[in-house]
Amino acid sequence: MAKASVNLQDSFLNQVRKDGSRVKVILLDGTNLDGIVRGFDSFTVVMTTGETQHLVYKHAIAQIIGERSSQQSRRGNGERRAPSKENRERSEPRKKEAFNTLNVSRVTISEDSES
Repeated sequence: MAKASVNLQDSFLNQVRKDGSRVKVILLDGTNLDGIVRGFDSFTVVMTTGETQHLVYKHAIAQIIGERSSQQSRRGNGERRAPSKENRERSEPRKKEAFNTLNVSRVTISEDSES
């Protein structure tokens, strides 16, 4: 019986695609692409930057950096809770944090084969 494996790359790409989150893709040659992931498959990622669509081969990607708000970063699961009145009064306006980095340059894709 084949053991089910978690594919972090596909999970991450699917989450930012569903959320419509902006990502920064850094290619192996140093090129930066900022945009939104529209789709992906085993070998490629389709993203939109402005009015331009890019088809990027996964083997050319060094890093994918997803943008998250400071509230999501603290809670970790994306749920939001209304702040208490005391916290609202002394809290500052929410700031967007920089991109979170996921380095996929050493990620390998293995295909499970059933015997």
